[in-house]
Amino acid sequence: MSTFGNRLTTFLLDIDIHDFSLNFRAIKKSIWKSIETREKLNAFLLEMIVKTKYSGFKVTEVPVIFKERYYGKSKMKLSKQTFRFFRKLFEYFITYRLFLPSKSRGGKYK
Repeated sequence: MSTFGNRLTTFLLDIDIHDFSLNFRAIKKSIWKSIETREKLNAFLLEMIVKTKYSGFKVTEVPVIFKERYYGKSKMKLSKQTFRFFRKLFEYFITYRLFLPSKSRGGKYK
């Protein structure tokens, strides 16, 4: 599911990132203040990338190697998170790829 979701997100949003759910991120303070994120939970990770890119800033990734969990269990409910992710993905696709002007034409994404 993760591979499919990441490929679909890359295609629909035209962002060259391989893992949109990775929790390890770095962002300049000035960029962070300019993108005005609103999402909570995991949709926040996607929102941060989308708003950064469509505000005209560079988005890149550093590969991370995941290791299997040794202790505990994930608290994430795949069925709930999958629905929320795809709902947000299509919302961002419609908003940022189809309707809003790019920053280069004077638009600002909030």
